[in-house]
Amino acid sequence: MKKRLSILIFSLAALPALAFAQVSTSSIQLPGDFVATIWTQANNTFSGLNGYTTMIVGTILAVTVIGILIETLRKPQ
Repeated sequence: MKKRLSILIFSLAALPALAFAQVSTSSIQLPGDFVATIWTQANNTFSGLNGYTTMIVGTILAVTVIGILIETLRKPQ
């Protein structure tokens, strides 16, 4: 389970590199303001939440990511 989860995380981490890679002539072009739009949507989502809710969700996400990284780095393949 943890190995599959770490493979999923590393696969998701490679997606931006794949999106911008010039592998062939037929590639998907992202809009110029793609990153700005994502940040705007994320800020709008978090600004609509209560301050305590944002803190709790952020803390849970941070602890989860740190825990996954520790488990992934602790066990050799």
